[in-house]
Amino acid sequence: MDTVTIITGILIFSTTILAIEGFYYILETFKKRGTRRRLRIISQGGGSEGISIIRTTTLSDIPWLNRILLSVPRFKKIDDIIKQAGIELPLGFFILLSLLLGFLGFYGSWYIARDFVLGVLAAGFFGMSPTFYVLYKKKKRMQLFERQLPDALELLSRSLRAGHSFSAGVQMVAHELPDPIGTEFGKVFAEIRYGLSAPQTLKNLADRIDCEALRLFVLSVIIQRETGGNLAEMMDNISYIIRERFKLLGKVKALAAEGVYSAWILSLLPFFMAFILYVIRRDYVLMLLHDPWGKTASSLALAWLCLGIFIIRKIVKIKV
Repeated sequence: MDTVTIITGILIFSTTILAIEGFYYILETFKKRGTRRRLRIISQGGGSEGISIIRTTTLSDIPWLNRILLSVPRFKKIDDIIKQAGIELPLGFFILLSLLLGFLGFYGSWYIARDFVLGVLAAGFFGMSPTFYVLYKKKKRMQLFERQLPDALELLSRSLRAGHSFSAGVQMVAHELPDPIGTEFGKVFAEIRYGLSAPQTLKNLADRIDCEALRLFVLSVIIQRETGGNLAEMMDNISYIIRERFKLLGKVKALAAEGVYSAWILSLLPFFMAFILYVIRRDYVLMLLHDPWGKTASSLALAWLCLGIFIIRKIVKIKV
């Protein structure tokens, strides 16, 4: 039994597991609907059931897979990234989806080029695509959170000036502002209601959200709670600093826009030309995949392309 057959069998098995995961996810969806229905009945006084208030972590709807994922601490960190992206699907779903896409990428490349190395590269690329999607969603959500933070601080400042408590101001932010900042401040208010102190809930918020401006706000509030001072004025100052930082960042992006678009064109042009040549002269492109010298040249070209993309990214990416 050769290596290709073994890897294909493993990937087919992983695909089967993914199908089972999807089946369990559908069942879990119906269970959640039933739970919501029972909660409506309870709220209307139609009965009483025992409800657990203990927060549990579920990384997969499949029990045995959930136990395996929970036994590895690094998977919990990956699950935190999925939550930061605002995705409600469990980690187990993305793991099995990555295995499925990796199998499809390997099989498709093997069917077209009959090359094991190319199949492994395609399997790695397609298998990592769910990870790229999660990281993209996380980046966009964190950027939106940072954009909303000045409005939240101003609303919280006005609430304190009106005589409300800090927890009441947090509740107002949770109700008035949309996701993601409204959702996250809603979690802060819920933790305060369950008995945690305000500094501890803000530390939990800073742990959940990857935002430097938020850490500045949390640190300022903790210091103010210990030393005293005008908390409303402090929030106005932080909001002003964040807005000015956004203005400077916009100017930097405008000046670097030409370099960014040049980087995208230079990075995608080789792949675009390879696709056009594959459509026009398929045998000409397949020579690079079958001939030993073609494989060597393609590998070196890909390595130099990745190095060029890395250098261009370092040049055009300016941190403010």
